[in-house]
Amino acid sequence: MSHDYIKERAFDKVYSKIQVLGFKVTSLNKEVKNGGSGGISLEQLLGVVEHNEMERHIWSYILSLIEKDNRL
Repeated sequence: MSHDYIKERAFDKVYSKIQVLGFKVTSLNKEVKNGGSGGISLEQLLGVVEHNEMERHIWSYILSLIEKDNRL
């Protein structure tokens, strides 16, 4: 297995993770706008939104590191 193949797969996996987190954040924000789901408090739901947004930022940073490595 080549190093380039691994780098390409890593990029694809991270990019996919970022997209999924983006969809989750959008969905959760709609849930917040509608007053919550009833299963958890609105405060807890906002915490979940914040956590997913932070995860998205972290994965975006990892993606930027992969992109920099690919340019070398």
